[in-house]
Amino acid sequence: MRVLVLESSTTSAKAMLYDSKAGAVRVCAQPYDPRHNHDGMQDADYVMGETFRMGRQAADGEAVDYITVGGVWHSVVCCDKAGRAVTPVYSWSYTGAAAYTRQLRRDRAYTLDYYRRSGCVPHVTYTPFKLRYLRQAEGLDLKGKQCWEQSAYNYFHLTGTAATTASTASGGGLIRLGTADYDPQTLEEIGITRDQLPLLRTYRESAPLSKAGAELLGLKAGIPVMPPLPDGALNQVGAAALAPGGPMTLSVGTSGALRLSTPSPLLSDPPGTWCYLAPTPWWITGAATAGACNCLDWALERCFPAGTKHAAAQQAPLPERLPVFLPFLYGERCPGWRDDRPAALPDLTGAHTGQDIYYGVMQGVLFNLYQCYRILCGLNGGEPGTIQLSGGILRSPLWTQMCCDVFGRDMSCPDMEQASMMGAAALALEAGGELASSQDLPQSAARTVAFRPEAHQRYLRAFEEYLDWYQRLVPPEI
Repeated sequence: MRVLVLESSTTSAKAMLYDSKAGAVRVCAQPYDPRHNHDGMQDADYVMGETFRMGRQAADGEAVDYITVGGVWHSVVCCDKAGRAVTPVYSWSYTGAAAYTRQLRRDRAYTLDYYRRSGCVPHVTYTPFKLRYLRQAEGLDLKGKQCWEQSAYNYFHLTGTAATTASTASGGGLIRLGTADYDPQTLEEIGITRDQLPLLRTYRESAPLSKAGAELLGLKAGIPVMPPLPDGALNQVGAAALAPGGPMTLSVGTSGALRLSTPSPLLSDPPGTWCYLAPTPWWITGAATAGACNCLDWALERCFPAGTKHAAAQQAPLPERLPVFLPFLYGERCPGWRDDRPAALPDLTGAHTGQDIYYGVMQGVLFNLYQCYRILCGLNGGEPGTIQLSGGILRSPLWTQMCCDVFGRDMSCPDMEQASMMGAAALALEAGGELASSQDLPQSAARTVAFRPEAHQRYLRAFEEYLDWYQRLVPPEI
């Protein structure tokens, strides 16, 4: 059985052709042109077109038995009744509504109520607050509009059906916690009805590839297409981590995330984590950060000559003491949910070099993730048995080692970087009857990177300085 996996990620279009016997046959990826992807806004047709172009390249005229559609967990685009985009796609990194959500969070009772019924908090990340802001502050008339995410937009143009999964909608903040259905109260607060949102389908409820969709991919019509699933949840599937007691996944890509599977919703007090529905009846409790590889790219551009690559920037020895960096260039997600929190280099002096700042950014990104990790461990009753590391961080041996040292944990690092696309392939093979369970997909070889106890102790001392500045520099809720 051959599966064509399509994924519209935050910064690039991806596709993979996966064979149940031979494994990954071909992987194609193309970064988005910044002209169509900036300030957290994307051009829906451009992103779709690039994703389908990668799909054509990955399939390359070969037979395909199943198609999957994936994307980011938090995006929204408004469309007309014909399915044409009439707004940009507002991704998780769009911060235009930060002042609006700051005012909402001042109502502590409402914040806690929304958290308990959705697993999310009032924050620019989530679909309800993007739409409420656009309607109330920007004058967007939602009447008659279809409100989809990018992956549902792609799915509609492949099948003619506007559908998604409850897992994707859950990460958008639209699903009632403990159910697999939209939350009526949330829809009322937005000012929309169910028929303005995609139909909710499970990953087993495919729709056939339409004639128009077949032309877009260069394939034959009628191939089953799986409803959209989010890359974060698919990463959990690809890591065989969809059962309680399984590994914690730690993804450090454009943004960062830690995830644990739980049989029922799990919330923190105060709200410092999130809880979304998995593709299967499990739930995923986790924490996400807005800054990761995007922060390191920022530091590279500003601290080194134009054209310098990360590998070249990481040749200098790593100093024992680095400047503190609060990695909120794109606002804060977990644990504080302050989308208006600015980044900072609070102890920077004239003695620090650009190299110091670059390495300090590496450290600060990991400290934000470690801060979330400690909350998740407390919520889960202890540390996980295994941590599986994935994402762009694996391209950097120095950063990977720093991550293990900061967490004080040995980590499993799989050879296959595209864990989310592997997860999509696994679900397709299960839905197609090739696998009894998606968790039976053969795992790629993994190396273990051991932490260094002395380095961990040094990072713990630096982490206390980070926490001190984090608490001192919190912006007022005004």
